[in-house]
Amino acid sequence: MPIRFQISHPDRIVVGVAEGEVTLQHLISFLQEIDRNGASAYRKIVDVMGGTAAVSESEVAAFSEFY
Repeated sequence: MPIRFQISHPDRIVVGVAEGEVTLQHLISFLQEIDRNGASAYRKIVDVMGGTAAVSESEVAAFSEFY
């Protein structure tokens, strides 16, 4: 997955790093994994410097309304 991440439950934080091309499905999968791990309410730091967005404007609009 182009977004790899670690969850620290004791510190209540998620740290993610984007690498390569990131699609809408990658973003959704990332959020679903955070939710599955019970970390939705945690603080999140996501480094996107190594990633390239492969998401259209309409996908961004749909995503922002869903999440």
